Parts: sequence; C-alpha cells; structure tokens
Amino acid sequence: MELFDAITTRRSDGQVIADKPVEKALIEKILLAGGWAPNHHRTEPWRFAIFRGEGRIKLAEALAKGEDDEKKEFALKKVMRAPVVITVWAAVGRGAFKNPPVWEDHAAVAAACQNMMLATHALGLAGIWRSGSFTEAQGLHELLELDATKGDRVMGFLYIGHHNPDLPEPLRPEPKMAERTLWFNAK
Repeated sequence: MELFDAITTRRSDGQVIADKPVEKALIEKILLAGGWAPNHHRTEPWRFAIFRGEGRIKLAEALAKGEDDEKKEFALKKVMRAPVVITVWAAVGRGAFKNPPVWEDHAAVAAACQNMMLATHALGLAGIWRSGSFTEAQGLHELLELDATKGDRVMGFLYIGHHNPDLPEPLRPEPKMAERTLWFNAK
C-alpha cells in the first residue's frame, strides 16, 4: 500500500471479529513499525505488552484489580472485543547517554502508536487506539512494572483484529487543513 493511501484511508475501526485470531507474524510486523518511530536521543521509550487469546483475561484482571464485580465484568467485556490488545506505555528516562524531557518520550510513543495503526491498516487488519481511565489502573501499572516517579505512562490500548465485513467501514470527513494552518511566507 502506498504511504499516502495508507494515511488517507486508515480509520479507527473497532468493529473487529473478536474470535478470529491474528497471526503472530503480523503482530510482530506491527510492533516493528512502532519501533521505527522518531525519538530524541534514540531512547526508544516505547514498551508493549501483547494480550491475545486467554491472555486477555490477565489484562482484564489487572484493569479491575480491587474493583467491584460490575467493574470486573466491564473490563473483561472491553478486552475481549478484539483478538489482540496491545498495551502501550512510555518508559521514560532510560537513555544510555542523555534523556529528553518526559513529554518528548511520551510524544515518541504516540508516534509509535501511529506507525502501528498505519501498519495494521496496510496489513489489511482493523484497529483502534483507546485510552481512558483504564490507563490509570493500579493493577495494570503493577503488572507492567511502571515507574510513575520517572514519568512512565500508559499511552493506551491498541485493539487489533480482522474487520467485520458485515459492518460498514467507518467514515471520516476530510480534514479542514486551511482552518488549522498558518503560513508565514518569505518575501
């Protein structure tokens, strides 16, 4: 798939077939795309945890640790809606020689997520990047061994699977770039 076609046709698509597995080789290609994201001082701050099959239950348990049964059921429903859930976090301040500000590592991980979503689309899969209150779940932080004192942060969950052909492709309007761009031209 040509780059600009991938960018303009990619959609956040959570309408996947929950019980149709995604090949490990495809997941590895998606992860590698994330690893090619730009990052200051080559700190490679991205970290990934892949939950698939019954492994998704471990994620649900971490998300709902210490919560009531309703929250546990909600967490399980969330993680089981796609065959692959990649939890993405920023492990900041781990550069070998020098470290950028924390926000730059967070931005690098966001760039990794965009690369991964583009790779997902280019491989003929569907995916959506979700965040929300579950990124702050203490049980998840414990499972991933995050160090909040350094600025580690869960950046979200990438839900990946095969698009459900019985549902329409998600639509997205053309971006209004003229309204969001300032031009300063040299004379």
